[in-house]
Amino acid sequence: MNTTVSLGGVNPKWNKDVVALEWYPKILPVEEIQSTGYYALGNDKVLLPYHSLAGFNPGHLVWDDFLPIYTLLSIFGLVSKELVLMRMNVEPTMWASCQTQYSKCAPIIEKFYPLLGTDIQKVSTQNDTQFEIQGEKKSKYICAPNGAAGMGMLTDHGLKLHG
Repeated sequence: MNTTVSLGGVNPKWNKDVVALEWYPKILPVEEIQSTGYYALGNDKVLLPYHSLAGFNPGHLVWDDFLPIYTLLSIFGLVSKELVLMRMNVEPTMWASCQTQYSKCAPIIEKFYPLLGTDIQKVSTQNDTQFEIQGEKKSKYICAPNGAAGMGMLTDHGLKLHG
């Protein structure tokens, strides 16, 4: 049984490469967590990993990123939680995504992120975490009591080119 979810909206033009968006959280052995420890987000936060379909275009940003994010939060009753976004990069790299054109995406998402109650300075990637701690770093793991993922068919167009 396949239990993966899609990190972002699906662009039908990606064809077979769309499998790169499949994701499932890594489950670690208890022994590893006990030996290194972890940091925990508060219960007032929700962690949401996502892949931006074409965030350099405000229309795509709203309909293919923000609408699915809001819909996902709404489905699970998490709209009132503070959003902790983690922008995910995938392999192979998807054309027309923020992964390939981040310099074009950054000014647009910086302008629009406040609509989601966050800003570009608070958004992490899986390789660059925007998590500040006091003192010496003790662990590379951050756990969240609330999380949501699976934006694939929640865009305005699903498997169609446009809505």
